[in-house]
Amino acid sequence: MVYIGIDLGGTGIKIGVVDESGAILSQGETPTLAGRPYEDIIADMGRCMLDVMARGGFEEKDIASIGVGIPGVADEKTGHVIFCTNLGWSDVPLRTELQKYLNKPVYIDNDATVAGFAESICGVSAGCRASGFMTLGTGVGGGIVIGGRPWSGFHGVGSEIGHIPMDIGGEPCSCGNYGCLERYCSATAVIRMGKQMVLQHPDSLMYDLCGGDVSKLTAKMVFDAAKELDDVAMKVFNHYVDYLCKAIYTIIAFLDPEMIVLGGGISKSGDFLLKAVRERIPRYLLFKTLPYSRVEIARLGADASDFVLRECALAPIVRGAVRKYARLFIAKRIHLTVEEMDARVLTDDKWLSFAIEQLLSNAVKYTGENGHIRISLCEPLSLVIEDDGIGIQPEDLPRVFEKGYTGFNGRAGEKSTGIGLYLCKKPLERLSHTIRLESSPGSGTRAIVGLEVRRVPFD
Repeated sequence: MVYIGIDLGGTGIKIGVVDESGAILSQGETPTLAGRPYEDIIADMGRCMLDVMARGGFEEKDIASIGVGIPGVADEKTGHVIFCTNLGWSDVPLRTELQKYLNKPVYIDNDATVAGFAESICGVSAGCRASGFMTLGTGVGGGIVIGGRPWSGFHGVGSEIGHIPMDIGGEPCSCGNYGCLERYCSATAVIRMGKQMVLQHPDSLMYDLCGGDVSKLTAKMVFDAAKELDDVAMKVFNHYVDYLCKAIYTIIAFLDPEMIVLGGGISKSGDFLLKAVRERIPRYLLFKTLPYSRVEIARLGADASDFVLRECALAPIVRGAVRKYARLFIAKRIHLTVEEMDARVLTDDKWLSFAIEQLLSNAVKYTGENGHIRISLCEPLSLVIEDDGIGIQPEDLPRVFEKGYTGFNGRAGEKSTGIGLYLCKKPLERLSHTIRLESSPGSGTRAIVGLEVRRVPFD
């Protein structure tokens, strides 16, 4: 079975057919043309959905369900959009109208909540029992996933992170209040602060990047100037990061999630933003000696689930996955051995990295303190991740890749969601890679990923 995902935006509607691993099998889009009657907009949505299905060769019987992300609030029971400011919608029967075109279950939720849930299924936070998501775009949205399920609050308006009051009596917000996080951590806020600074400091690189026309300044230009260590742009960037870190700490102090994921346009600055955030967060922590939520950049985007095959060096992929778990290795005093890897792999580096991260997560989870994890290559060319942890029961081993299967260890320790290895195997299969486990109770586990590659020395 496959699924239909719909992103309803203020300017465009994006639709995709995806499989259970998150891979996009067919996609399309249509303009929203906001301001029209909701019936007309949903009609365009329905026609586009059927067209995407037809182009992908899918029939109604192939579709399991439809998921819709909206920039607003929906009633889970009725399937009505309670309100959607960007479209001027109020009490719109979206589920009923959409089912006129395809009579399948329709699930509707806030777009940031949906994005956070997607990351928890097949993105960077997959396998986490609790995660937070922040979308840093024109506005600031949030999503919370607990126990594998999105949490939108009792009334459906939870996780509105963008409207946490950060400065009582501060900048006016579109919601009618003052000093909301959105006024300081959105792309709009970066542009506003950047324009103010450029007008005061026309010698800034930001002035050159916008061609002397301050009205054309973008958040990307501000961040690009900051990357070049422009003093004025760095002031804007640091101000932004300070507010962002305070918001992240608010989430940590209240929820203590395993991971906080940053998405949206601002997150495209990648490691530049991530490094600054990770360095600054410890300043705000109450329990400074204890482990705290990892902060990562979202893996998924508008079409981030597509598989792109190219020849990639294996070593950097492995090193990147290891770095993400470095703090956990240290916290559990696990000894890590990574052997030299002189191989290039025909793969999708994003999805291979995802699979390796899942395997490392499992290895860390089921390896005790002062344990040992080893990463190596073997012939025929395969990546091996082995640990000396608790191992897997013989009766569980044939089923560990099944969706939702937790096994004895997962049930006993309440550590497993039963989804990590399933999500690991799915993209590997699409990449023509293989995976198998060797394990016995008390002796650890050995994961072998077979890679269809040609072995060559590094340049």
